[in-house]
Order: sequence, then structure tokens, then C-alpha cells
Amino acid sequence: MKFSITIGIPAHNEEQNIGYLLKSIYKQRGDHFQIKNILLVCDGCTDDTASVARTNKRSTIPLRIIEHNSRSGKMHVLNEIYEANTSDILITLDADLVLASEDAIRLIAEAFADPAVALAVPHQLPVQVSGFIAGACRASDMLWIYTRMYTNHGNSIHNLLGCATAMRADVAQKVRYPEDLNNDCDYLYMVGKRFGTFRYVYKALLWYRTPATLHDFWLIASRAIFYRRASVRKYFGIRLDQEKHIPIWYKLRGIGTSILHEPIPTIGALILNLIVRIAPYKKKGVKSKTWEMAKSARRAIVI
Repeated sequence: MKFSITIGIPAHNEEQNIGYLLKSIYKQRGDHFQIKNILLVCDGCTDDTASVARTNKRSTIPLRIIEHNSRSGKMHVLNEIYEANTSDILITLDADLVLASEDAIRLIAEAFADPAVALAVPHQLPVQVSGFIAGACRASDMLWIYTRMYTNHGNSIHNLLGCATAMRADVAQKVRYPEDLNNDCDYLYMVGKRFGTFRYVYKALLWYRTPATLHDFWLIASRAIFYRRASVRKYFGIRLDQEKHIPIWYKLRGIGTSILHEPIPTIGALILNLIVRIAPYKKKGVKSKTWEMAKSARRAIVI
């Protein structure tokens, strides 16, 4: 079976990144899928995101660009992308990612050969960095990656991160985010599981960048630890907490694996996470649906 695919990209001020993401999409190869179109939604961009995208446009895959005059937030943009989908599979990608290989989309599409699969995600890894602070920030993500990979072999809510998600057309038709959310991933998992199973596609690799400054780590970690689940819990209650539970053994195993690979950065990561839990970032931008951006995590990944 050959799947048609739409790729939806929500973007806010991504002129540095959008060209590299588009290039990595155009490089995709495979026999069992066809990328029908790319839909880029520029959400209140004040830079040249749309212009850069048009410059990198190729005739092989139609590119549609929607430009909002003001920023409405990721939930609104995702709802717009879902409504516009006309393909068998919808894949949404944040604009600051890149597909690491030419078969990433093929591997994601192959997961849907199983009709029970409603949602699928690729394996997402942070790019290498230099410097102690940047290394500790990256190690924090690696520690979490090791931990969530042990949880149900990766097929759990913890691997649906929101920055790269694939879903069947019927899921895209039915899911609509309340606009007061500041977290699409947990909400999508909880609603999407009503339609079928979740699949973690380990071999499909994407690259992303972690924060490189204390301020940006403080911002992102505070949002993840304290505010992301809270905005979704009111819709699912204790069921969300049950899905999010990770046995302590998996956490210890994740820490141990990270220390084994990167001992000093991991120790730095543990200290940073402890500081965030004691003194979280509390400015309005961490909770808002148009949240404050971590600038150091949005530097281009050159391919």
C-alpha cells in the first residue's frame, strides 16, 4: 500500500531553520509513500520565515504557506493544519528540526502498515554541543531519552514530544486542541489512543537542538516539569497521571546509562534539574499558549 502524506509545519520566527528542514524533507526517498504536500503556517512571524521557505521551494512537492498577521499559538495552528489535511497520514514537524536520514519518512509511514496504529513518532536526538553548560543541558535530554526508552520499549506517552508526530487521517479529523492548552503532546496521546495504538519508530531519526544557556534551560525545564502536565490534567484527571507514571527502577536505570556515557555532563544535568525543581521559572511566558521561546535552542542545524 502506498500512503499519501501531508507534512504540516507550525512556525514562529524560524528564518534560520526552515530552509534546512525543507531541504531534509525534499531529500526523502521511498517506494511506499508519496509526500502530497507541505503546509507551512507562519504564526505571527516578524522575520523572513515565509520568504526563506519560498526560496527553498522545489517543484517536486507542493508547498503551501499560510501567514497569520498576529501570533495565535501552537494549538490554534495545529488545529488549522489538522483541518486542512487531505492525506492518509499527517506528519507535523516543528520548524527547528531536521530529518537525519533520507529514509526517515519512509520508516514512519511503514508503521501505519499495521492498521491498529493511530499515532507514531520518530526517534529524536539532540545534536552534539560544546561547553559545560550546553553539555549539561544536552545531557539532561539524553538522561530523559534513556529513561523513556526503557518505559514499554518506548511505546509510551513520554515519547510523544509534540515536535514530531504522525497520525492517521481519521485522528487528524477528530482531534482538536482546546486553545487554553500549552501542551499538545499529552493531549494528543490521551485522545489519540481512543483510535488505536501508539508506535515509537526508533530507526526514524530526527535531530534537534537543546538549550545552551542557563536561562533557556530554566525556561524549558520549568515548563516541562511544572506546567505542561497541569494544563492537560483538567481534561483527563488521574488517567493522565497513571499514563505518566514511570517506575523508579527505570529512572535509576536511565541515570545510570547517562552517567556511563557522559559522567560529567550528567552530573551537571542532575544539578540543573534540582535547581529548577527548587526554584522554577515563573514568568507568564512559561505558561502562556504563546510561550516564551528559548533562543539558544533554535539555532540552525546545518545539514
